[in-house]
Amino acid sequence: MQSNLPRTALDISIQELLNIHVDGRNEAPAPHKFIALLAILKTIEEKNIKDNKIEINLELDGLFKEIWKKYDRATDGRDPNLSMPLKSLCRDTIIDLQGVDCQDRKPTDYRSINALMESCNELYIRKDFWWHFSHQDSRTRIRQAILKLLERRYG
Repeated sequence: MQSNLPRTALDISIQELLNIHVDGRNEAPAPHKFIALLAILKTIEEKNIKDNKIEINLELDGLFKEIWKKYDRATDGRDPNLSMPLKSLCRDTIIDLQGVDCQDRKPTDYRSINALMESCNELYIRKDFWWHFSHQDSRTRIRQAILKLLERRYG
């Protein structure tokens, strides 16, 4: 039974984030994009970022890998690769990687965070999402929604 309550802009944004396309070749869709979003949210909070510009660096990559471990996803002995979900989030128009052709799906591009950083060293959140990402209460609700989805899918 659906509620007749009006949905807020935040509710709509959360729904869009939770419904981004994910690779579902295995039993559950791959969590890369959601984990990348959590790393971005944590970076915004920890660094108290006030403008819509997040550095793509080894620190962000480390956060991604740290969060990844919590879900103990098999990576066939390889480190998880932050560059691919960032490019995918760009293709989904959630973020912008200036100077990167996000629609190009060449598998050889940006196989490592270092390769991505050579072309682009910062990302920008889509403006309507940035408003939510930049406010603590909204950021908390977004994080909780993503964590709930990850817990439900990956336990």
